[in-house]
Amino acid sequence: MAKLKSKSASIESSQEKAPPQFFFGYRNLNGEAVITPRFEQAFEFEGEIARAKIDGKTGVINKQGNWLFEPKFEFLGVAGKSHIAYRDGKLWGIAGFSGALVTSPSYDEILSIGSEVFTARKKDRIQILTFSEDVRVDNIESATRWYNGVASVSTMDGGGIINERGQWLLPPGPRKIYDFCEGLAAFDCEDGSGYYGTDGEIAISPSFEAAYDFSEGLARVRKNGMFGYIDENGDFVIQPTWSDPTQISFSGNTDAMANFSNGFAKSARKVEDRLIAGYLDRAGNWHDADKFESDPRQNSLKSFRAENPAWTEFQEKLELGEPFDEKLRSFETKLEEALAKDAEGASKIITEIMSHSFDGTIKGVKIVVYDSDDFGLMVYPLSNTGEEIYFDDQFWKKNRIAFKTTAKLFAKGVMPEPKSAKGTRLLQSFMLKSTNRCIEWFGELWRQNDSTPKLPVFLQNEDDQRLFDISCNSWIDESDIPLRLRK
Repeated sequence: MAKLKSKSASIESSQEKAPPQFFFGYRNLNGEAVITPRFEQAFEFEGEIARAKIDGKTGVINKQGNWLFEPKFEFLGVAGKSHIAYRDGKLWGIAGFSGALVTSPSYDEILSIGSEVFTARKKDRIQILTFSEDVRVDNIESATRWYNGVASVSTMDGGGIINERGQWLLPPGPRKIYDFCEGLAAFDCEDGSGYYGTDGEIAISPSFEAAYDFSEGLARVRKNGMFGYIDENGDFVIQPTWSDPTQISFSGNTDAMANFSNGFAKSARKVEDRLIAGYLDRAGNWHDADKFESDPRQNSLKSFRAENPAWTEFQEKLELGEPFDEKLRSFETKLEEALAKDAEGASKIITEIMSHSFDGTIKGVKIVVYDSDDFGLMVYPLSNTGEEIYFDDQFWKKNRIAFKTTAKLFAKGVMPEPKSAKGTRLLQSFMLKSTNRCIEWFGELWRQNDSTPKLPVFLQNEDDQRLFDISCNSWIDESDIPLRLRK
């Protein structure tokens, strides 16, 4: 009789590196997995792209889970529309999404990437350079990210706005200019806070106490100590009657949380002497935070994690000791031998069952595989509802005798003794998987020996609620048996 080839993977040696405990994927707003967990690390999406790590290397994916930049480097930095910063050793360079290296790794930091230039720091020197590494602007103090060919820059003389050709659209002066968002950059000056356009001209006069980024057409500003939201013309859409949510302690509490996203912005209001966190919609209506199960500002895919089966196998090996791999194979070999012997007894009993009509009450047969101290098989006739039919003591005595050919594997010490309660649980988990593999083999053996059974035959592991249907070579739920018996 043919022996089952063990399907269990070889357990890694203790010198080998442990596999990741979890894999990460992405869900949509409905909680549906749209990118299957396969990454060792998954970063949140920034617009249409996200960084993801696999085999210790980081790449860039789109919202379909396809690689835009293959994982080649351990760390990736800021990204432009078609380029990204990479780290090789301790230094940074720039690569195209095609994978081609644009610059060598020779910078201490890549600050931002435009369509033709990038901003980088080398020691204490910050420069704007072309992709061919020609210097466009030298000795600046800082620079924001590039937006449609322009960026705000800080120098010893103050803040200004420059284009990718190195031309100053707004010469440096006594002001601080922030990132461009939706075509406008907030700035602070002696007169107050306002906004510049990408042409370097003032778009909204500095009439506010503080000004923040535009998002979804609205920007948060402070006036008379309270916060409201203006449109691109500088007109209030939501009046400044709200408190500062960043003064409340909660996860991810930053100014960005107060920007609009998916139609909501984090906000706060004062109730008596206490600040209450909540959300504002675009019409300025208040929504209590506990109304939402999750952050309503989420408008993109969200990463989630799932346990890696390989990690569980690795932990089993560590918990059960070094001989586990050898004993695993020994157990499966002896299990196959025991089932092969009992298969002969099973055939005799099933033939006897099928040879009697029992008034037509028997509609099928269930064979249960027991992997306890009394390891072996037991045959149960089934009614049309899937219930087990019991007969007189003589029948069951004959049934039991037929299946006592199997060895008591635990008593003979074939399987290792668990070292802890956790080890016991891991061993039980392994036994379930291993016995189910042998059940599938036994089903194949049965089909080879009796390709046209007169009644449906189901195989079951005593520790599993599922059954293996020999006729269709698949696992089914116990609740599906009545339907299968009526076919």
